[in-house]
Amino acid sequence: MRGRGERGLVATAGTGLLLFLLLAALVAAHVFDSFDLSAARLIQNLPFGPLTRWMDATNAMTPAIQLFVAAVLIGGFFAWQARAGIVLFLSCFVNLIDQLVKLLVDRQSPGWDRFHYPNHGVGDSFPSGHAVYFTWACFTIAAILTPRLRPRWRFVVWAVAALQLAVAAVGRVWLGVHWTTDVIGGILLSLAWCAAVLWAIPVVGVTSLREQRRAA
Repeated sequence: MRGRGERGLVATAGTGLLLFLLLAALVAAHVFDSFDLSAARLIQNLPFGPLTRWMDATNAMTPAIQLFVAAVLIGGFFAWQARAGIVLFLSCFVNLIDQLVKLLVDRQSPGWDRFHYPNHGVGDSFPSGHAVYFTWACFTIAAILTPRLRPRWRFVVWAVAALQLAVAAVGRVWLGVHWTTDVIGGILLSLAWCAAVLWAIPVVGVTSLREQRRAA
C-alpha cells in the first residue's frame, strides 16, 4: 500500500496507540469506574432479542477455540496468498501483548452473575481479550479482501466486519465479564497493532491497486 492508504495506516496505528495508552492510564487511575458501572447496567438491560444468540456464540469462544480458528484462518490465507497469511499470523501476536498489558494494569473483572450465565468474571480484565481477538481477525481480513473487490462490495465486507466486532465487544459487557472501557481498550490496541502490521507488510502492491481502479 502506498500514498493515501499508507498514510492512513500510519495515522490509524499512531492514533490508536496514543488513545490506548491514555485510556489505560485513566483506567488504572479509576477515572472511568462510574461510567463503566452505568454503561454496564444500561447494556445488560437492553432488549437485544435474537442478537443474544449471536453474543452467546462469540462469548463461547474460549482461548482454545480462538487458537484453532486463528490457525485455520492463517493456514487458509497462507495457501491463497503467502503474504496475506503472514499478515494474519503477525496480527494475532497482539493477543500476547494483551496478556502483558493485563498484568501491568491489573484490573479485576466485574464478577457479576447476570442473565442465564453461571460463571463470574475472574482475573484481569483490561483490555478485553475477546475484543482484541475479534478486532485483529475482522479488521485484517477485511483489509486483505476489500482491495480485491469492486467498490460496491467493499462496503458490505467492512459493514459485516464492523457488525461482528460490535456484537462480540458488546457481548462481553452484556455477559458481565468485562467493563465497557475494557472492550474499547482491546479494540484500540488491536487496531493500532494491525494497522502497523499492514503498513509494514502491504498485501496489495501499487500495480494491482491501479489495475483494480481501472476495472472498477
